[in-house]
Parts: sequence; C-alpha cells; structure tokens
Amino acid sequence: MLRRVRFERKNLTEHGEVHEKSACALFEISSQGEWEQVSPLVFEILARGESVDLLYASPSVEHEMQVTQERYPNQLRTKRLELLTDGRAIAILNWSSAPFVFLCRYDFYPELLLLKKERKLILLNATLKNKSFLSSLCLYRPLIKLFDLVVWSSALDAQRAREIGLANHPNQMIGDLRPLTILERQKNATQHLTDLGLLELKDIFERMNRDQNILLGSAWESDFVYLSTSVAFNQLLRAGSLRLWIAPHQLGAGAAKYWGELMQEHIGEDVRVAIIDPTGPGLDRQEIEQAQIIINLTPRILCESYVYFDKVIVGGGFERSAHSISEPYYSGAFIGVGPRTHRSTEYDEVLSVEPGKIVRFDTLADLQHFLARRLPKSISPCQDRGEKLIKLRNELCSLAMSTPRS
Repeated sequence: MLRRVRFERKNLTEHGEVHEKSACALFEISSQGEWEQVSPLVFEILARGESVDLLYASPSVEHEMQVTQERYPNQLRTKRLELLTDGRAIAILNWSSAPFVFLCRYDFYPELLLLKKERKLILLNATLKNKSFLSSLCLYRPLIKLFDLVVWSSALDAQRAREIGLANHPNQMIGDLRPLTILERQKNATQHLTDLGLLELKDIFERMNRDQNILLGSAWESDFVYLSTSVAFNQLLRAGSLRLWIAPHQLGAGAAKYWGELMQEHIGEDVRVAIIDPTGPGLDRQEIEQAQIIINLTPRILCESYVYFDKVIVGGGFERSAHSISEPYYSGAFIGVGPRTHRSTEYDEVLSVEPGKIVRFDTLADLQHFLARRLPKSISPCQDRGEKLIKLRNELCSLAMSTPRS
C-alpha cells in the first residue's frame, strides 16, 4: 500500500502541460497491454491535431507515458490514477473536461464509472472470456450496460454478450485495435533492429533457413521442459533438421546463468547451445550459426523477431495462460501453444478466423504434428484485416472529435 501511495503522490510534483484546447477524450489504462490496445486510437486523435488526457493506474507504464507526453507536450496530459490518495470522481472531473471517457477491458473502477453522470463512457476490448454464465449475467451485464458504446474484442465475445441479454444494447462494435500497433512494428522490424545497433543479429535472421528455425517466444521453463520430453523434437534437433531460438519471458540479471543451467539439466551436453547476452562481451556469430539452441536475451525485439520465423511457439501455455498470440499471427507464422489458452481472446480470434494457423499442444502428438507440418508459401490475409481495423479506429476517432470544445 505504501508503494501505491508513493506512486500516486508523484502527481503532486509532476503536472502535465496545459492544452492549447481542451481534450476531446480521456483514456484510462492499467497495463502495457492495454496501452498497446488504445494507442492506435490515441495517436490518430493526436495526429488530427486534437488533445487527449490519459490516466494510468500502474507503474509498469510510467516510463512509456512520460516518453509519449514528451512527444506531444501541447496535446497530451498524463496523470496517475489516484485510488488511495484522492479517489473521488469529482477529482477526475476537475482535472479533465473531455466529453468522452474510454476505458479498456476490465477497468471497472467505481471512480471512473461514476463519470457516467457527466460524460459518455466507451469500453474498448470488452470481453466475457473465462467468465461463468452466472458472473456474466449478475456482475458484468449491469456494468457493461453503463457504457454508451461497447467495442467487443472478438465476434465470440459479442456472441457471449447476446447470450446474457445484451443483444439490445444500442451501440456495439467488434474489433481489437492492438494489431495495428503490431503491424506497424513488424513493418519497421529491419529499421528497429538497425536503430538498436543489432546489425549482425539482423543479418543472421535474414540469412538463416526459415524452414529449420523455430522461435519459442515469451518462454518459461515449463515450455522448454515440455519440448524436451518430445521424442520428435529431440530427433529433429540432433539430426540438424531443427534449430530452436528461445526468447525468455523474464530477462535481466541472472537470466543467462538460469537458462544455461536449464539446458544442462534437460537437453544434454551433445547439443550445442549459444546464449546472446546483451550484457556480455558481444555476439559470437560463428557460435550462433553452429548452435542447435540459441537463447536470445536481447530485450525489446520479440515482436519484430517474429517476422523472421515461419513457425513460432508462444510461451506461457503451461503457466497461467499463453502470452501474445497476435504478434506471431500478424507476422504470418504458423503457431503452436500450450493448453492453457482460457484467458486468451487472441487464441479465440485466430481459431475463428484461420483455425489452420494454430495448434494447441493438448498432447505430445499435437506437438509432433506442429513440428512435422510443411508450410505452404502463401500470402497471409493479415494486412486485409488490418485495413478493417483502420476503419474501426477512424470511426472511433471521429466519434471522439464530434463534440465542439473550447
């Protein structure tokens, strides 16, 4: 609690620049994932010359908010959401006069819902996934009815809403804007690696045989242990038909030692392992090109790395829930994932749009099918879906700018 109070009290010494004109929209986010979901809309509003107010509830996005505010000093104001030091709705109303308030996913803070009396409420990336029928009916249904507009994360979520009696909600749309962020990052993947000074790694990516290389992204120990129990995986690895790249979910101090010891415990000394450690002496290209397993500890490049791989295994599926499935999907990759997808709306979306692009590892036979699968050389339809999301973003942007302000 003390840490939370210290976080909120930074508002006392940090004040956003005064807008040249009042903001057209107030956004609230609670995580990096939510920022990626709303940022395409925020940036489009700013690009059209309008102003935005932004509340953030988590220290995890503090740096991102500060950097973004520096880019738009006269258009964007940011503030930490005060839940302990001053959680009154009137405090938010006094800070921002924006007529539209955009919330994301599950952020049903009472302080924000009370704004309904004065402002229009819009819920982005709404989902009822992994919610029981009873909780959806008794808890989420009345909350969602408070919103003037609901944008469901997927068609399946919209169907779930109809099943609990929300079919007659006057304003509903479907779409997740986060892929617009993903598509933009992946389009600029080469430049991003260049800007970070990773020219040699970029060259290795571009020259490697895509048919033989698989990326295990956002990897946990449990993901790799599962792979290591597969006879098919071990045979392909030792025959030189497969090279595994691992991008661990948790980086930082001790990661190289941790993953090095994990390899010794589960894979054996006959398999060559290379570790790319940005805190180490430098990249040994010969060692990497000869290795059968490469552990890449370089931060801030996973989304961009997916464009260089035709097959990707998404980590987290043997933990609480799988990590981002949209990132490899929009790169055009064939995706494998562990069985715990119950919290992932992205899994539902891919399964409903292109079921042939994803395999869930409910058994080792599913993993064997994934490893043996030959991929056709076809153009991914992801860009077409991106164009639909651009249309949705533009419609929401026009709505946010529809009310005259001083």
